[in-house]
Amino acid sequence: MSHTTHSTYAIPFYLSYGAMQIITPTCNIPVVPTVMLDAVSANSFSGTGSVSRDAPKHFMIPLQCAGKSGAAQIGVSFSSAYRDASGAPGVIKTDQGANRASGVGLKIVNETTRQPISFDTLEPGPTPFKTTGTNNFPFSVNYFQTGAKITPGNVTGRVEVSIAYQ
Repeated sequence: MSHTTHSTYAIPFYLSYGAMQIITPTCNIPVVPTVMLDAVSANSFSGTGSVSRDAPKHFMIPLQCAGKSGAAQIGVSFSSAYRDASGAPGVIKTDQGANRASGVGLKIVNETTRQPISFDTLEPGPTPFKTTGTNNFPFSVNYFQTGAKITPGNVTGRVEVSIAYQ
């Protein structure tokens, strides 16, 4: 059973072999990355379910850790509250409204596993994991066509990232 905690240092509990074990959070995310994608043409997509032919933008999520937590594995987790309605793997929804593009989501890939992120689950990072110091979790993001037609406009999106202890 895995539990996710935010960097507010709430103490999560989980059951292990019928006994309760306390996991003391020891990591935080010191800097929340803002990723800026370049503008692309609607012609850079090949249809619904495709990513832009332009190169994805790489970014890191740093975890600053200060000792052992008692957890077997520490990673990050992306909240499903930001999942795109298309249900496509790893795709987050974009902000809607005036001057906003439609028919487009943002696909996030875990560069450690080379797979789209899974929402509400622990995403593994670098190995070996440093229990003391900074661990940079590598990800990439690219535009993803979610609809049959793309309407031009600004694309912005957001996702909540938490520290996950397992």
